[in-house]
Amino acid sequence: MTAAIKPGESLKYHVDHDEIAPESVLGQILALIRPGSRVLELGCATGSMTRILQERHGCRIDAVELDAMAAQQARPYCDRLLVEDLENMAWDGPFFAGETYDHVLIADVLEHLREPARVLRGVRGLVRAGGNIVVSTPNIGYAGVQAALQLGWFPYGPTGLLDEGHVHFFTRFELEALMLGCGVVPVARRAVHWGPGDSEFGAFWNQLAPQDQEHLLRAMDATVYQWVVAAELPSDAAWRRCVLFASGDAGQRRRLEQLSEQVVALQRELEVARQRLEEAAHRGQEESNRRCALERDLQAITEQRDQARSQLEAVLTSKSWRLTAPMRAARQAIANICGDGGKVFVSLRTQGVQPTVQRIARRLFQRPTASVPLVAGAVRSELLAGDWSAYRAWLDAYEALPPDGAERVASAIQSEGSWPTVGIVVPLFNPNLDWLRQAIESVRQQWYPHWHLYLVDDCSTRQRAELAAFLERLGEEDRRVRVVWRARNGHISAATNDGLALSADDWVTFLDQDDVLAPHALWCVAVAIRQHPQARIVYSDEDKIDAQGRRCEPHFKPDWNPDLLLSYNYICHLAVYRRQDVVAVGGVRQGFEGAQDYDLALRVLERCRPEEVVHVPRVLYHWRVHEGSTAHDVGVKPYALEAGRRALQEAMQRRGVSATVTVDRRSAYRVRYHMAGSPPHVTVVVPTRNGGRLLKTCIDGVIGRTHYDRYDIVIIDNGSDQAETLRLLRDYAQHPRCTVVHDPRPFNYAALHNAVVPGVKGDYVLLLNDDIEVKDADWLREMVSVAVQPGVGIVGARLLFPNDTVQHGGVLLVGGVAGHAHKHLPADHPGYMMRAHVRQTLSAVTAACLLVPKAVYQQVGGMDERLAVAFNDVAFCLAVGQAGYRIVWTPYAELYHHESATRGYEHEDPVKQRRFEAEVHYMQERWGDRLREDPAFNPNLDNMREDFALARPPRLTALF
Repeated sequence: MTAAIKPGESLKYHVDHDEIAPESVLGQILALIRPGSRVLELGCATGSMTRILQERHGCRIDAVELDAMAAQQARPYCDRLLVEDLENMAWDGPFFAGETYDHVLIADVLEHLREPARVLRGVRGLVRAGGNIVVSTPNIGYAGVQAALQLGWFPYGPTGLLDEGHVHFFTRFELEALMLGCGVVPVARRAVHWGPGDSEFGAFWNQLAPQDQEHLLRAMDATVYQWVVAAELPSDAAWRRCVLFASGDAGQRRRLEQLSEQVVALQRELEVARQRLEEAAHRGQEESNRRCALERDLQAITEQRDQARSQLEAVLTSKSWRLTAPMRAARQAIANICGDGGKVFVSLRTQGVQPTVQRIARRLFQRPTASVPLVAGAVRSELLAGDWSAYRAWLDAYEALPPDGAERVASAIQSEGSWPTVGIVVPLFNPNLDWLRQAIESVRQQWYPHWHLYLVDDCSTRQRAELAAFLERLGEEDRRVRVVWRARNGHISAATNDGLALSADDWVTFLDQDDVLAPHALWCVAVAIRQHPQARIVYSDEDKIDAQGRRCEPHFKPDWNPDLLLSYNYICHLAVYRRQDVVAVGGVRQGFEGAQDYDLALRVLERCRPEEVVHVPRVLYHWRVHEGSTAHDVGVKPYALEAGRRALQEAMQRRGVSATVTVDRRSAYRVRYHMAGSPPHVTVVVPTRNGGRLLKTCIDGVIGRTHYDRYDIVIIDNGSDQAETLRLLRDYAQHPRCTVVHDPRPFNYAALHNAVVPGVKGDYVLLLNDDIEVKDADWLREMVSVAVQPGVGIVGARLLFPNDTVQHGGVLLVGGVAGHAHKHLPADHPGYMMRAHVRQTLSAVTAACLLVPKAVYQQVGGMDERLAVAFNDVAFCLAVGQAGYRIVWTPYAELYHHESATRGYEHEDPVKQRRFEAEVHYMQERWGDRLREDPAFNPNLDNMREDFALARPPRLTALF
């Protein structure tokens, strides 16, 4: 194994790279190549880069290499490999017939070629639309080379910038001009910086006088050791992004003028291509017109549907609807009483007038217990629809801060007891000075005064004099501000640790150089610490600031949710830690840049109990969205995703959990748990009454499409009398995996299971409805792999309606008792903050597909038989949670649910409706306190809806 690749080291000389610094040439190249893409690598050498592209990036690679022995080492990582000299390559030969690529990678190769232009022109035809050519090459303008030249040397060597095999030398402009002359447009440029004193030219550099060193460093691109440039085929978008046109250098402008004829020629080619495209478009115009007409019709129908849904929801959620609920209930009750005239007559004869009248009155005037309907297909949540103007209106209505907040805090902190001090660490590197001023001012305007600000500059190279003057004035104006100037660039982790080393505060937190704290942020944190003296981590909600300075994309987080944290860093900002805990785990770890905060949270949380993690449900941190930030697009920093994956993988290893961590297509993490030894036996319990065809689909799917094979099935027949079902039951009773139990008593879901579970042979019990259809063969293995993890008591699955919309995304304590998260959302929709697609801890899951250890089932006394039909699963989950176990919902076990197909809907039968209302009433009496606030659901969200809509008003306590 080799050490981590350094920023200035050429990747071709390394056999293996365990650690990839994002600022190294390797890291810069990876940032320009999409994971899972098709890549052609020219000059792959022994496959150093090829292996990383295949194993870490999931790419499929074709490669060309001159050295046959080196090619043998690279071959295992390639789909196809050609041993050939690039100088003599036939680009229209058989190897490339019919092939195109998302990326053509030419890393540290062009400088070895006598005719680099021939190669660039040759590969131009192999680039797919939307693809690019990625080139890395040394910078001959590097200050280290200039130092050697100044001393009379041009030191060729076996490796490095002046490798003996280099026959061409490039500056930034020479490389990009070459690309343009070969018919491709340079659209992205990345610099790999390395201090000349640390490079192979260090001996020459150190011989120069300081003034000569300073003179060389003032030259353009003096510290750039290598360039990484991406070029695309000519297009309007590519020309607008051409990095050459962004240059202000007069010499470069003159060179551009010399290339103008080539540019005009390329534009002519583009015009010819456009004409051909227009001819093709004209031929298809009639079909396009027909399609547009159909789309207009569809849009009109959609708008009519949405308008109708809006009107329906407006009625159902209006004050008049709620106020008239008793009248509607009374009308229904009168109808029921009229229908039960015989019962009234019997009651008058046997009970007398007064008891009968009292009973009728109770039915007429009792307060309805059923909650406001959660309307399927109603107007979507503002948060799911991305309606940030509605969010800003909501802020205007409900987040008005008192103008005398600082004065109120000053008065409040005079109370007895100690108030915590908070250290705020801000690593700086080439900050936008306007944004930095806003960030710092947001700290200085905090209502809460007990803070210290540690600003650590990591060798900024832009506007350094202006930055230094600003920070120096700041330190003089406010003694709570400390400024540190690092001697060498060490990146965000090293800079953060320098700030932490200065802090003697009780608590520490982190602020990015372009983000903003809400003025009441530290006050809310201090109050939470005082209210929860056992706390070791305090975190808040957050939102973003767009390019116009407007707030958007709020993240209203759940309370402590360990399984969600294994899916992504939901804690993120604002996270405040006890300083002693951060010191104890060794601070922020280098090598995890881009995900250093996630790695820190994982390590500190391993020392915490659940009650020591405190959530403040207020938006206290504003994350700025700009090009190149993960707030704008997490995909812009793939190295950050990879660093987070490694941090999570190491966390699994520290915790003794056998698992593999991967990154999914939504940039979330998936922990794939391994099961060592013999996996546990599962008994699948399926109650049915005349299930017929649905029962057959369910049982046959389990038997025929389930990869996990350590299971048996117990079918509870609850009095079936239809011939088809009876025949099926006889057949299943003969199957070696199946047992049929007959229990013909009146339907009581809880009682049916309580009678069977104690006698099953499985270590785990899977409750499964007879209207469930297996969709994914790995469903049971996934559920079992989660269920065997420490502390897990119940695992629930993701259920879809047959039309591929969500039926069950986990249970939320909303709507008076409970509802299904993200119900009716399209199956591929990520949901709110990806929560429709990631594993997470919830308060409950549906028993339509629920896995529980048999011992846990019996420990809590089974299911509550007073809940015959509705909410028995919710009550069961609450009891298991109360016993100290986690309820986990996993989207990776996905099945279809033909909901209520065998039992019917509650509102269709008055008897069922009355029973449902009675069960609602019982749940509210038994679990009322627990139902009021769901820790997996934020008080800023509407708890009468299942779709993560904004609460009006939010359920928050007063600030003072």
